[in-house]
Amino acid sequence: MSNLTRRALLLDLVRLGGTVGGLQLLAGCAFTQPSTTSARMYRVGLLDTNQAASEDSVVGRPTFWERMAEIGYSDGGNLAREERTATGVLAQLGDFAAELVRLPVDVIVAPNNATINAAAAATASIPIVMLGVPLDPVAQGWVESLARPGKNITGVVGAPPTVELKRLQLIVEATPGASKVAVLGFGVGTDRLPASLEEAGRSLGVNLLPLPIESRESYEPAFERSVAEGADALLVRLLAINANNASMIGSLAERHRIPAIASSRLFVAAGGATGLRRGAQ
Repeated sequence: MSNLTRRALLLDLVRLGGTVGGLQLLAGCAFTQPSTTSARMYRVGLLDTNQAASEDSVVGRPTFWERMAEIGYSDGGNLAREERTATGVLAQLGDFAAELVRLPVDVIVAPNNATINAAAAATASIPIVMLGVPLDPVAQGWVESLARPGKNITGVVGAPPTVELKRLQLIVEATPGASKVAVLGFGVGTDRLPASLEEAGRSLGVNLLPLPIESRESYEPAFERSVAEGADALLVRLLAINANNASMIGSLAERHRIPAIASSRLFVAAGGATGLRRGAQ
């Protein structure tokens, strides 16, 4: 593929990824026609870690490809789909990334930090497009600067970490006397909460109770732990696994009567916002 046609594909992917939440994207967004009218076949690799998509997920696995079709890329026409998903075993990502590179694909789409790291380790030449990752790409070492990335990684990032800190402040202010806030979910591929979030908790005078989530089955014991350890409120982090299980989180918040704050309109679409609100009563 020539640099010119691949650049056109990259531009369309970046336009497609202009929301937060990894593959939880683009509902209701309007797009113009694709920037390329070439009949050339593009081979797009999607490297994913959909660890716990539920049957009642408000966004399903086909969403990314459906939206690609809406902007002019049809499977079997000018698009060859190559999807590799690590289900619960993140060690698979390295092998999957290497497989996409060997094909090779024209571009690798990566929706979270684990997939970006795996793709970056596998290739320094094939373009990697990140979609709505709520992390600082410079701090993560993915790009040299926002103005001049300098590497083979491009795309969009989601809400900056400071937005999550603001949500923590809001739930503390909305819960008089709160001294402990449970935090639902670590980022994919990490084993602790961000230092900035821990510092925000200290500045607000509350202790944070990390609740790691590895699968759909993790939510029930996580909520039980939050109650057993005296959490006064709950911060639901913006993670794909949380978005995929928005309805369950809302129901559990309501059942355990714990006030909570979430980060995405997906919880509203799933009915989770109602459950979260009732949980605060």
